[in-house]
Amino acid sequence: VMRETERMVMLNVIENQWKDHLLSMDHLKEGIGLRGYGQKDPLIEYKKESFQIFQDMMDRIEDETIRFLYFMQPYFESSSRSQNPYPELPEQDSGEDAYATEANGTSNGTQSDHRAAQGAFEDITRNIQRKKDKELAQLQLVGGDGSATEAQPIVKGTRVGRNDPCPCGSGKKHKKCCGT
Repeated sequence: VMRETERMVMLNVIENQWKDHLLSMDHLKEGIGLRGYGQKDPLIEYKKESFQIFQDMMDRIEDETIRFLYFMQPYFESSSRSQNPYPELPEQDSGEDAYATEANGTSNGTQSDHRAAQGAFEDITRNIQRKKDKELAQLQLVGGDGSATEAQPIVKGTRVGRNDPCPCGSGKKHKKCCGT
């Protein structure tokens, strides 16, 4: 039963996150052409940002799946089905917790299981936060955008004037030969 529930939760989360990812990619595709004004290659920027969006989607899938599975409460059927054949679902903020059901009674074992699950969830959350803090610190050390190389100034060499003879040796003026 648990494996089937895990599959259902995972598929639901993946479906929702994939839809959001496709929408984000459409928005990125629409606005990526403006990067050319910033003297950056739009194709390279598109590749970088789309990979980052994909990584974020994978992290969100993992986080939401774990969150749903740890906060899910088991539902125990009572022997009398005639009283309430449909269990009431708790109020949901985003509608995504459709798999969580209300527990009709808690024993000491259930409470200790819930505390253990809560502790495990907090540990996972702390580990994820530490990982993100490390990545942020590395990005800040590198320089924010991930480029470790500094921009080199452009050195201007000697220019050939428009009315000077062409350096290719044709004898024509530069503006009529190679300077077009």
